[in-house]
Amino acid sequence: MCQCGMSFERKATINQSEEYRPPFVSSDPQMQWIQNRIVKVAKMSAQMNVLITGETGVGKEVLAKMIHRESDRANAPFITVNCNAIPMNLFESELFGHVKGSFTGATSSKIGSFGQADGGTILLDEIGELPLLLQTKLLRVVQEQEIARVGEGKPRKVDVRIIAATHVDLEQAVAAGRFREDLYYRLSGAIIHVPPLRQRAADVPALAVHLLEKICHELRLSARMSLAPETIAYLQAYHFPGNVRELKQALSRAIVECEDDWILPEHLPEKMRVIKKSATPILHDAPTLKRMVEYERIRWALEQSAGNQTRAAQLLNMPLRTFVSRLTKYRFRRPKMSIEHARRPAA
Repeated sequence: MCQCGMSFERKATINQSEEYRPPFVSSDPQMQWIQNRIVKVAKMSAQMNVLITGETGVGKEVLAKMIHRESDRANAPFITVNCNAIPMNLFESELFGHVKGSFTGATSSKIGSFGQADGGTILLDEIGELPLLLQTKLLRVVQEQEIARVGEGKPRKVDVRIIAATHVDLEQAVAAGRFREDLYYRLSGAIIHVPPLRQRAADVPALAVHLLEKICHELRLSARMSLAPETIAYLQAYHFPGNVRELKQALSRAIVECEDDWILPEHLPEKMRVIKKSATPILHDAPTLKRMVEYERIRWALEQSAGNQTRAAQLLNMPLRTFVSRLTKYRFRRPKMSIEHARRPAA
């Protein structure tokens, strides 16, 4: 999921014409609770700041985008700033902007990240890595909702919802004196903790299919690829220290290694092809895995075709009669499908 091209890891506004896909596919109660909480928080006061915590690679930025898109700020900018990538001497300029001639090298005026996000949402990623001096400079903006550009004395009001994300335990950082307590409380109007992928192995089959479809779409592959049941079994047994990011990378590499449209265990990275005796037991038998794969492919096709059965069947290279029978099998509503009410195969 990422738009690049700005200095110091500041990412561009979400393209509102992009297809809106669910941020994660999950049957895990923790993740379902998170999804419900995200929708609830998004619909509440747009001034409520949100703190998203979790290990690196669990998808914190994806959830931040979901909050933005579920809120009344959805048509306004969404700007991401990697706080760990901005040099201290450029922090104020990058976040708050500057006027031409305010310092050496300032050959033109700059609006800054908060100015770009005005009316929308800004994600302050890796907020836990921000030095104390810069935390102090950020605190005023969070408290007063106003910024002062470098070289410009008069502050400007900004209307921005702040979402902060970190893999650091900020409460421990506060106790150790590494993070300002007042800034922590300002940022944590709502807290959402994302569990690591290894704690929800039952999610791996559907999530892997979802990511595979996304990668194929991103790579503009004409043929849609599938995961063999034994491949999903190996993925379920793996501990994924890199979480969802590592899973996506593994699938991307598997596509390169695969010479047809069926990804086998041999196409996975070698470290994922070893099932240790202590690993999580395989949670699904082959028939169930095949049903889950088929379900997710049908769900993807319905999303792509906006519920048009004929178009969805064509996307899957499936006869329309067969496709309709599968809709009945998985209880997708017809003819005006509501895919969120379809019955996902039992884990």
